[in-house]
Amino acid sequence: MSETPTAQHKQQLYSWGRQREGQGGRPEDVDDQTWPRVVEMFPVKIKLVASGVDRSLVVDEDNRMWSFGRGWMGELGLAYKTQVSYPEQITKVNPQLKWKQIACGSEHTLALTEDGEIWSWGANEMGQLGQGHTKMVDRPAKVMSDQRFTHISAGTSHSIALNDLGEIYTWGGKYMGQLGNSRPVDFTIPCKIEAENLPSFKFVTAGDYSSAAISISGDLYTWGSGAHGRLGLGTTISFDVPQRVPEVESVRLVSITANHCIALTDTNHVFTWGANHNGELGNGLRQRQLRPIEIKTPETFNAIHAGYESSFAIGDSGSLYVWGSCANGVLGVGRKVGDILVPTRVNTTVLFRGLSVHRRHVLAICQGTGEPPEGWSKENELIDPRIEEDRLAAEAKKEQADAKIAANTAAEEAYLAEAAKRVAQQQEKLEKTKIDVAKRQEEEEEAKRREAEEKQKKIAESHRRAALKKAEEHARSLGQEIEEDATKTDAKTESEPQEEDEDTRRQREREERRRQLQREREAREAEEKVEEKVEKKVEEKVEEKVEDKLEDKTEEKEEDVHDEEKEREERRERREREREAREKEEREQEEREREERERLRREREEARELEELQRQEREAEEKRKEEEAAKEEAVKEDVVKEEAPKEETPTSADSTIVEELKKDSVDSENTEKTKQEATQVEEMEICQETEDNKENKGEENKSEENKSEENKSEENKNEENKNEEKKKQKKRVSWSNSNMTIPIPGNPRFMNPELILKDIPPVEIVETKPKVVDRDDYLPSILKVLKDVHKSFYEEYSRNC
Repeated sequence: MSETPTAQHKQQLYSWGRQREGQGGRPEDVDDQTWPRVVEMFPVKIKLVASGVDRSLVVDEDNRMWSFGRGWMGELGLAYKTQVSYPEQITKVNPQLKWKQIACGSEHTLALTEDGEIWSWGANEMGQLGQGHTKMVDRPAKVMSDQRFTHISAGTSHSIALNDLGEIYTWGGKYMGQLGNSRPVDFTIPCKIEAENLPSFKFVTAGDYSSAAISISGDLYTWGSGAHGRLGLGTTISFDVPQRVPEVESVRLVSITANHCIALTDTNHVFTWGANHNGELGNGLRQRQLRPIEIKTPETFNAIHAGYESSFAIGDSGSLYVWGSCANGVLGVGRKVGDILVPTRVNTTVLFRGLSVHRRHVLAICQGTGEPPEGWSKENELIDPRIEEDRLAAEAKKEQADAKIAANTAAEEAYLAEAAKRVAQQQEKLEKTKIDVAKRQEEEEEAKRREAEEKQKKIAESHRRAALKKAEEHARSLGQEIEEDATKTDAKTESEPQEEDEDTRRQREREERRRQLQREREAREAEEKVEEKVEKKVEEKVEEKVEDKLEDKTEEKEEDVHDEEKEREERRERREREREAREKEEREQEEREREERERLRREREEARELEELQRQEREAEEKRKEEEAAKEEAVKEDVVKEEAPKEETPTSADSTIVEELKKDSVDSENTEKTKQEATQVEEMEICQETEDNKENKGEENKSEENKSEENKSEENKNEENKNEEKKKQKKRVSWSNSNMTIPIPGNPRFMNPELILKDIPPVEIVETKPKVVDRDDYLPSILKVLKDVHKSFYEEYSRNC
């Protein structure tokens, strides 16, 4: 029986999976470890762990930071050292710092202090260290930011952090939109995500070219690369701003990687989505899921972790559950091959308190005896009774699916066999038809050959007869010559005495017979030669015709084969063109979607800028009005204080003047309101025109013409208002005791006679009876005062106002 861990057992560091680069913390291990083993180099209690590509990072209870493994880009934080097979302390950092969280990316490292500061080191080609440059850093250095951060996470080439206000800051590479800022540049310092309608967040995590975050209300947001559907948005398209995942709510934890994503809700439900080649989704199947699906769990989980092609979870009991690919022994179940399709408990004697997973190796904080696992099966595979029923159900479901697939395959094979049979029958009919056609062609050719032979025979017979006839004629001519010679000889013999005897006559007869036989033999030989020539010519012609027909058949067969090959090539080219057209259409669709997103982003930015400008203008206008009102109020109070002891009853002329001035003041205020309304109308028209231009670019010329017409009409209205205002400003007031008229400006300071006369010094007016006019007696003597000082008064107070 294995010993149950208790509180007296200290927390130790365990590792398993890939070990060859020293990332397991045991120099003696060079092969992959298939089950969890304790790292005895750490006799102290472990506080934090983090694993990266072929390296590990650990913080103990004394806030000392240790690293081990391979780090060619300075990610170990050990200055010049690039590989260590045993844990080594990072000394190039202030020992007074208290570490709250550590995170490892592919080739860079982040560390968060309890004061909210972030330190970073390692690769920096895309600015993922957040230090304002792109140079490699081989020892911890502070990130350039004045924010107080509460959570950090590191991806492949980017970093993400959450401040104490619930705002997300990102920096590094912007290859697939993983920064969430919709800007086409890399950031070398932390920059805030400023998307519209973005809530406050409580948790963030970074994956390979993608990111995820959880809002205060428990809503899940994802952005970046959508490969394999890992964003959970029902598509594989990438997004450069956070998008809400509607299928899951009240999310507590989330973990995202290059292939898939896992989420844990407040109600202890587990959802997975993305790639599923090796069963990493834990639903017993291997089909990918573009949207979140809930999976069965053997117990309540309190922590989840997504690996490269595997998944991990820690139960409330401290047990570790794994599923997915067993490559490099990363699942810790005693084997390096095969897949696990449903959550399976790792049968060890320790309790798991913390975990860090990166691709092919795992670090864990465990509490227990450290004894090797027990209860392996004959196949070196663990069997957990608590999930055996679920496993059997999953296997039965898989068998049903396989049976259904097999049935569908059998039906398809039967259909294909029937189709092949029909094709074979048609081919057989076609072959028979070809054979019949060939037979008919052969018969026709045989008939033509026989006809040609008959014709040749007839020609030969005619030639033979002609030769015989010619030989007969020749023999006849020879006979006639012989007869003539014989006649001549007989005549000569008759004329001469008969001196020949019987022997001579016989000899002559024999000689004649011999000559006759010789002529007949020559005639037969000539006839035979003619026949041989004729037969030879006939045979040569027949052979030539047969060879020509054979060549024609061969050429026809070659042409048929060439036509078939040409047809196959055309089909292949047609399929290739269709495939290229589909790919081109997909690329164009992606480009259109990207352009549409860029256009919407620009529109939103322009709208925000326009609103900001309008807001600033309104604030400036309100501030200016408030300042003017304050000044006027102050001036009025001063005048009231100065004039309160000596109030006089104004005359009827004075009352008329005051009423006229108040009327002009009201007209000026109305004019000012008209100007403001015109300005607002112009701004509204500009906004409307901007929206129209964005919505319909095709009607740009019409909009410009309408705008020019509206502007012209508005300008005409403004000119009319200005003319009216000038008329009102230039209105002359006729005084009752003088023919002189004084222009009153449109400034509000000139609309109040008390304000006008406040700064008028005492002036002595010399008339028929010289008299000194005091400033307090301005109402009875205003006409005389204005006669002498109206020019200097107008210029001075125009400048002041």
